[in-house]
Amino acid sequence: MPSSEDAGTAADPSADVRAGETAEFDDRLEDDGDPAERRDGSADGTGTTTDAGPSPESFGRWKQLRYVLATALFALVARLSAWYGRDPSVWAFGARGGSAFVDNAKYLYLHAVEHHPEVRAVWLTRDRDVVTDLRDAGYDAHHVHSPRGVLVALRAGVVVLTEDFRDVNVAAVGGARIVQLWHGIPIKRIGWDAELPDFPLAIRLCLGHLQRQVSQFVLTASDLADVFASGLRIDRDAHALAGYPRTDALRRSIPGEMVGVDGRVTTRLDRAAEDGALLFYLPTYRGTDGQGFDHHLDLDALEAFLAERDATLAVKPHPKESVDLDATGSRIVEIPPDNDVYPLLRRADVLLTDYSSVAFDFLRVDRPIVFYPYDRERYERTRGFYVDYDAVTPGPVAEEFDALLDALADVLDDEDSPADDWQAERAAVRDRLFEHPDGDHAERTYRVVAAADRQDRLR
Repeated sequence: MPSSEDAGTAADPSADVRAGETAEFDDRLEDDGDPAERRDGSADGTGTTTDAGPSPESFGRWKQLRYVLATALFALVARLSAWYGRDPSVWAFGARGGSAFVDNAKYLYLHAVEHHPEVRAVWLTRDRDVVTDLRDAGYDAHHVHSPRGVLVALRAGVVVLTEDFRDVNVAAVGGARIVQLWHGIPIKRIGWDAELPDFPLAIRLCLGHLQRQVSQFVLTASDLADVFASGLRIDRDAHALAGYPRTDALRRSIPGEMVGVDGRVTTRLDRAAEDGALLFYLPTYRGTDGQGFDHHLDLDALEAFLAERDATLAVKPHPKESVDLDATGSRIVEIPPDNDVYPLLRRADVLLTDYSSVAFDFLRVDRPIVFYPYDRERYERTRGFYVDYDAVTPGPVAEEFDALLDALADVLDDEDSPADDWQAERAAVRDRLFEHPDGDHAERTYRVVAAADRQDRLR
């Protein structure tokens, strides 16, 4: 059960939030971000990754100075913490640049609160609404720049990230065990294999230093070691084989999972699932080239297709895409971009996506996946893939809208269990990318992190 805040926590949630509003230095580097995996602003549509990141030209002198200062403070705190000592029983969590309660960190946090009272799990965020929502639900949460938020960051023995150091307070977590859960198995190239070589030297040096401070980087399979060692340049000795805690929500209800989820959307999708098939479309964000996914859908034709089959399509656009999907009719439902999609995705009969890592996560439930890479040739040329796309897409692949409708019809209209058509292929990809495809990924990850932390303290 959610634990109440300890004696050092303010009784009034708004007090902590107000304190956060007065912070003069924002180590998030608002518009800069940590460019660890951004090139064209790609996102996997899950609500876990990522906002469109900066271009090399966006780093002016002031932004570079702020980045260098934040990294220098991280190094200073690392030295000081060796003197004052960190508390191994305090674990700090954050995600999506500190803006939301989502992703792998969310589910490891909820698991720790529910099953491991030996640690104090604290969520750190820059969003005042997230603080309020979590506290209203009985969880321990602080604004990163409030006095207690800074104190938690300075004292935490373990700090859990899913994107980069902006997830928490980069300047205050030096010297902690930094655990990077990441936010998906990439098809597309990331980090140093994508845009980072084009960034200013100062930014590259700072980012390289921070990446070397990662104590553990969680992998779902040993075959992925080369990808992350190349794309993120995190020491292979830091690689830890476990799993993605967020995928547990695809298999069962998780206590606390609905914090950060719009209840109205949940109710609407539940009703839709009672009437017929429920499909989810999670498209990858392409950036600002004006070619959003809606340019490649005939929404009226899609609405008619769904109505004919009593089916509903839930669509989760990227936060930077402006698409009025609700105006098309009752069969297409837009999920708010800041929602955690994983508790909802458990309801899906079919997943529709393109280059998103959510396709790999969805393999854990062994349901049909349809791929719609309408710009595959261009995307592969400009972004690049780590693997042969056809080798890791166990489902129909359509590159044009008419072919997409045909593929969806094959899946929805087949009365003889359409899952069987691609079941063997799905199992093969799943077993390649998840060495522990079954079981409790949150508990496995917790044990891996806790064991390594204990070992370090014994040295």
